[in-house]
Amino acid sequence: MAIDRYRMLKALLRETSLLTGGEFFCRATKSLSRLFDASFVFIAHLKDRAVGEMDVLGACNKSKLLERWSFRLPGTPCSLLYATNVDPEWKTSRIGGPVCVNDNVSVLFESTRGTRYQAFIGIPLHDAEQALIGHIALFFERPLAPEEGEQLVELAELFSFKVQAELNRSFSEQQTKAALQELRLANERLVEEAITDHLTGLYNRRYFSRRMQEAFGRFKRNRGSCALLVLDVDHFKDFNDTFGHDAGDHALRHVAALLRANCRTDVELLFRIGGEEFAILCQGRLSGPTLLRYGDRINQAFRTQPPQNAGDGPLTISIGAAFPAATDTTWEDLYKRADMALYAAKSEGRDRTVIAPVPATVASR
Repeated sequence: MAIDRYRMLKALLRETSLLTGGEFFCRATKSLSRLFDASFVFIAHLKDRAVGEMDVLGACNKSKLLERWSFRLPGTPCSLLYATNVDPEWKTSRIGGPVCVNDNVSVLFESTRGTRYQAFIGIPLHDAEQALIGHIALFFERPLAPEEGEQLVELAELFSFKVQAELNRSFSEQQTKAALQELRLANERLVEEAITDHLTGLYNRRYFSRRMQEAFGRFKRNRGSCALLVLDVDHFKDFNDTFGHDAGDHALRHVAALLRANCRTDVELLFRIGGEEFAILCQGRLSGPTLLRYGDRINQAFRTQPPQNAGDGPLTISIGAAFPAATDTTWEDLYKRADMALYAAKSEGRDRTVIAPVPATVASR
């Protein structure tokens, strides 16, 4: 079989010149199959060297493109490309170099038994450091004459430089994307850690200040309304002194879990703003009775669901609530009125919700 190397290489380059990634690998296998008169062609990347697992990036079987798949090297003619000691009968030019098996492929290898493959050509693919990272595999349902096999190996090896370049570019791009994604996730974790209380997992005081500023700004621009609840665990110092700090930490996590269960993530924002002090920023327009019912529901949850630690005593919570007023100049004014309502709840016997009176200059909500 006379081979016009120049014509075939030119055709291969022309048919794949504008393609990248998966489209390139698929078109390359189809062009190799047609121009080399090969029955089965694929391009594989070394996925796991320890177990010899390969990831097929593109494949063509008798002009039909195939979906990607993975396979293990042992028992395949492809394993010859990765062997450190190769029997001379396989006619390999060098260790880690091209492989050409000219006859009886369907008999000599476990993976090809029962097929009609007679010849196999394998071309190694390397990275920039010359490490073996994949290969091109070509199977033929006819024996290859020695001269034809040598010519096809030479031609496939020439084309392999383009395949190799695209393989390295593609995986370098994937690694860059993966690195950027990892960096983005790391930054997100850092941001999350900066606004999260480490003990309870709730938003912390720093984030509370930021969200309160935003909510108060919207209120001042007449673009939204809100309400603030400030919550404090009753007799928590006595609880800590009696049961110990470990039980106290467990109790605070219990408080956080109960509050979280009574907050809608898209409506009520929950914060731990001090040792045993918490806050809930309610977004949206609420009436006084609705806010009071919400606080009472939280109080009731604590009465009926005490911490489960052995030896832990009952916990109740006092709540002070307030609406923003036109007389407020900063969000701290709203917070102070909610805090005053909290002290009123404490002085009235604890385990209750008190709403701060709305200044007379503000219409009743």
